[in-house]
Amino acid sequence: SPGFPIYKTGHYGGFIGRGFDGLAEYRALVREAKTRGAHFIKLMISGLMDFSQYGVLTGEPLPPDLIRDMIACAHDEGNFCGDEAVRAALAGGVDSIEHGAYLTDETLCQLEESGAVWVPTLVTIGNLIGCGRFPDEVLTPLLAYQMNAVKKAAALGAKIACGSDAGAYRVLHGQGGLDEQALLRRAIGEGADTVTDAGNAVIMARF
Repeated sequence: SPGFPIYKTGHYGGFIGRGFDGLAEYRALVREAKTRGAHFIKLMISGLMDFSQYGVLTGEPLPPDLIRDMIACAHDEGNFCGDEAVRAALAGGVDSIEHGAYLTDETLCQLEESGAVWVPTLVTIGNLIGCGRFPDEVLTPLLAYQMNAVKKAAALGAKIACGSDAGAYRVLHGQGGLDEQALLRRAIGEGADTVTDAGNAVIMARF
């Protein structure tokens, strides 16, 4: 557990995390999380996928230089951290990427080279299809894009792990993990479990 996510005041994350204005406040939050027994540091560096509009995120990503400073600070304190924001995070030495919306081929290559683990959480999209909360004409191509990106990442040899973001809408604790596993198997095809077992093992070894 990260204890609590950390976000930049005025950006995405206020509904669940703890905010900071300057790096001194950020470092204090990292130390507090460590004191409380956090296993890693979760950074909120961009908004979510907008399920009402294809190709749109719900918030502006943080500047690349700030992301690098945040990752470096977390590593200095002895903790591990979490398409522009992802590249900046990978360049800064982040250990894992959760969600990862609209990753390009260039970013997927960078992911493989970095050794970071990608936890794509396809189920947060897949379990919305057909429920009526968001338009299926947005969700269906969005899921197809994300699944294709996962397939490409696996073919490149990138590290991929199974995580569900349980607690998200229609992503139930326990069942959400099984639903995610099923979607990853569809995306990757033969050998999917070998790929995700390897990614999960890296996460366990690091954290």
